[in-house]
Amino acid sequence: MAHQCFTVLIVDDSGADRISYRRYLQRNPNLNCAVFEADSGEAGLALCIQAQPDVVLLDYRLPDFNGLEFLQALKPQIQDMPALIIVTGKGSEAIAARALKAGAEDYLIKGEITPASLQHSIEQAVEKANLRRQLTQSEEQRRLALATAELGIWEWRSPQGQLSYSNQVELIFGFAPGEALLGYRTLLKRIYPGDRATIRDVIRRALRTQTQHSTDFRVIWPDGSLHWLWGSAQFYPTAAPGARGGRLLGTVTDVTRLKQVRVDL
Repeated sequence: MAHQCFTVLIVDDSGADRISYRRYLQRNPNLNCAVFEADSGEAGLALCIQAQPDVVLLDYRLPDFNGLEFLQALKPQIQDMPALIIVTGKGSEAIAARALKAGAEDYLIKGEITPASLQHSIEQAVEKANLRRQLTQSEEQRRLALATAELGIWEWRSPQGQLSYSNQVELIFGFAPGEALLGYRTLLKRIYPGDRATIRDVIRRALRTQTQHSTDFRVIWPDGSLHWLWGSAQFYPTAAPGARGGRLLGTVTDVTRLKQVRVDL
C-alpha cells in the first residue's frame, strides 16, 4: 500500500516513545500521516472523539487506563471505531491476545518497533478495520432486509438439540423479544392444535429426504388472535465422514394479510 494517507493518534505516556513513533511515521516515504499525540488515556479518548483517526497506536499501560479499559470506554462514544494497535512490553503476549479479542486489530512489542514493522502493522490494521466495517454493514443490511420482509430464520442443530433463531421468529409467534427462551415444545404450543401434526410431518420429511419442505399453518397468540404463517425447512447433514447429526434450517413468515386478501376476493 504505497503512499497511503492515514490519520494516526499516538497514546503513550512516554514522550520519548511518542517522538520515536512520530519520526518513524513522518520519515516513511510510503506513508503520508497526520499525527496526533496524547500522554494519557483520558486525553486519548478526547482526541479520538474529536479527530476521528484512522489508527490509534495505544500503549497498553497508561497512568489512568490500560488498553482494555480504553477500548471499553471508547466503544460507546464513537460510531466508527478506528483501527487499534496495542503496544505491550516483551512477555505480555497474553495481554495482547485479550486486547485482540476485545477489538484491537494488531499489537507490537515495545522496544522492538521499527519503521518497517510500524508501517506493516498500520496497513494491516486499517485493512482489517475496513473489512470489519464492511461485515458489520452487511449484517445490518441483512437484518434490515429480514425485518422489512417480516421473515424469521431459525436453525436446529442435532444431536445437540440446540435451537437458535432471529428476533423476527419471536414476533411472528407472538412473543415479546426476550420474553422466553424458545424451544420446539414452546413453539409447538403456539401452533393451532389442528396443524401440529402437519408441522411434525414436514419436519420428519425434511430430516429424512434432506430436501426443502414447506407448508402454511396457524398460530394462536396470547391475546387469542389467529395468525397464518408460511414455513419451510431443509436438513443439511454434517459433512465430516462418519459424523452424525447436522443442521435443520428454516424460515417462517406471517401471511395473515395475504390470506385475508384472498378471502375478500
